[in-house]
Amino acid sequence: MNDLEAFAKITNTDLLWIITGQNYTQANWLTPNQSIEICRDNSMTPTFTELTPVIIETIKTEQPIHNGVYCIGVTQGIAFRRLQWDEERQGFWLRCDNLHFEPQFSQAPNVIGKVVGAVMPVL
Repeated sequence: MNDLEAFAKITNTDLLWIITGQNYTQANWLTPNQSIEICRDNSMTPTFTELTPVIIETIKTEQPIHNGVYCIGVTQGIAFRRLQWDEERQGFWLRCDNLHFEPQFSQAPNVIGKVVGAVMPVL
């Protein structure tokens, strides 16, 4: 078992998948409209940090977007931002929780899903 754990860690593969062939993150505890994306930077620190698995709930384009943390599509792939509606400008401020990042404005951000949780180790 230790060899399998080491192999899983080295190859960045889910141990349950190696043992059973099941994709644990999708099959056993997420709903069909949820997925996990990895935060690739520290823009949302301290809410969640770089390499944190983040649970997102996909939304349809016709659904209204409320203030909150979302996964958005960007040129480089995906990013996590706190969206805040600006009534006067009729668009959204895309804010990072890490104050070293400047807010950006978008009238129509490419929203992939709403963040509903994060998988973090218990220390």
